[in-house]
Amino acid sequence: MRKQNSIDYQPLRIHPGWTVVFHHLLDLDPATVPPDDEDVWLFKFTQDLFYIHYNEIYGLDVGWYPEADPNGTFGLQFVTHQDFETILSIETRRLDEIADVIDKITWGVSQGVLPSSDSHLTLEKITPPIRLLPLKIHKSWTIERNNFMDLDPNKLDDDSQVIWLNFTDDLLCLKGYHDKQIRLGWEPAGDPSGRYVLRVIDPNNKKNSLRTFNTRNNEEVVDWIEMATLDML
Repeated sequence: MRKQNSIDYQPLRIHPGWTVVFHHLLDLDPATVPPDDEDVWLFKFTQDLFYIHYNEIYGLDVGWYPEADPNGTFGLQFVTHQDFETILSIETRRLDEIADVIDKITWGVSQGVLPSSDSHLTLEKITPPIRLLPLKIHKSWTIERNNFMDLDPNKLDDDSQVIWLNFTDDLLCLKGYHDKQIRLGWEPAGDPSGRYVLRVIDPNNKKNSLRTFNTRNNEEVVDWIEMATLDML
């Protein structure tokens, strides 16, 4: 069930190997915000909206520039993590374009495709082979594994055997403070009558989950993961 009166963060497709440092990027189209709504511009459109890093080698930074300016733009920079040297940057007022670039860059780096010395390899030519379900993952969590595809099990035919093979018992693994893990799987694996099972696991006590939840609803999975990554900060 969707949370009431919660801040609506922008869900994002982030591929394995990346760690979320902070996520303040809201699902808020700047074109819908009145120019005179000073509180929203001041507190929701800052230079520090989103940052993730890949093994402390590369980083992805998103901010709003100039800060709090209704005429500004989102700025995304793909950088070296240590010295913040820019590898690639874009400016746009479109939130969906920011989300798309994050999907492409996080996949490209995780696969060794980016950064590239090939000047002909542009983001337009990069298409991740799987379409992940966008998630809201908060600070200090590392995406160790992510094969959680944007497929609704309630809209699939039971005889679509090839598609059901994507519903494994090891879809997602997030690693956080003190090595605690959030794990998502479909159980029984590949079974059209199965369910998503989410667990919070302490590596020092793997036999007993700290928290469990099961559902067939993708939206409920997204909300549960968001709350779990916030609750365990």
